[in-house]
Amino acid sequence: MWDAPRESERASGYAKDVWGNYRAIAGDQAFKRLAVYNEAVAAHSPAEPHWYLGVLATHPERRREGLATAVLAPVLDEADEAGIALLP
Repeated sequence: MWDAPRESERASGYAKDVWGNYRAIAGDQAFKRLAVYNEAVAAHSPAEPHWYLGVLATHPERRREGLATAVLAPVLDEADEAGIALLP
């Protein structure tokens, strides 16, 4: 689950779509817990633009299929091109 730099146009559109869908599927209680998590992360995040990887997991039965690489590679490339930090 990547959080894009806050200033980017991609971040605002992406966040609106993804979190709106999450709330619709997971419900208000889960969304409220997510909001608390996001606030805690934001309180300890650096001021400069950065990508943040909150969660990355692969089901044991799907390991070694390149799924994590498929999620990581595009953002790593984009961050490198833009000179933006990545935070685990």
